[in-house]
Amino acid sequence: RDMKKAKLNNDLLPGDRVETKSESRCEIIYTDGSIIRLDQNTIYKVEDKNSKDEEDSFLSVGKLWANIVKFVAGGDIHNVKTPTAVAAIRGTVYQIDCDKVKANYKVFEGGINVTPTGLVDPDKATVFKIDMGDEFVLVNNFDEYRKQQEKAFEEFQKQQQKAFEDFMKQDQAEFEEFKQKDLAAFQEFQNYHV
Repeated sequence: RDMKKAKLNNDLLPGDRVETKSESRCEIIYTDGSIIRLDQNTIYKVEDKNSKDEEDSFLSVGKLWANIVKFVAGGDIHNVKTPTAVAAIRGTVYQIDCDKVKANYKVFEGGINVTPTGLVDPDKATVFKIDMGDEFVLVNNFDEYRKQQEKAFEEFQKQQQKAFEDFMKQDQAEFEEFKQKDLAAFQEFQNYHV
């Protein structure tokens, strides 16, 4: 399908894809009252219900925050697929931040079950339960993840170095100003007592 600009209260159908650009956000409200919020630079696709009548969606890249409604009778399960895993969600407030290398899951309320994808025998996959207050990172390509982390650390070091240099410049400028004021006060004192 061709991409078109979203408008307020657009309906989303299975197969529709939402892509947010830089400095844009999107909120999706499902008919059951569940809310999905997409951060900037995110691609999210609504898929058909699966064979178990569960809502499916695919977050290929970016960050989403969700508040999934839980019904008294158990309610529907929302499955959010990423390039690394599938998260099964029911009655939960959570966040996913992912790319092709890793997916980072944070649970604020309730819990989610995360199952890695791409396994030879999916029936033997380990299911990770992430509960309220927990954060979990599932890595698909460790070498690429390591490179991402090294790059992020280098950026952090540069930011810290710049912050330190800015602090030293400001501190030196304040010291020079203090020294000039002190010298002026001393000269005024000498002039008065001579």
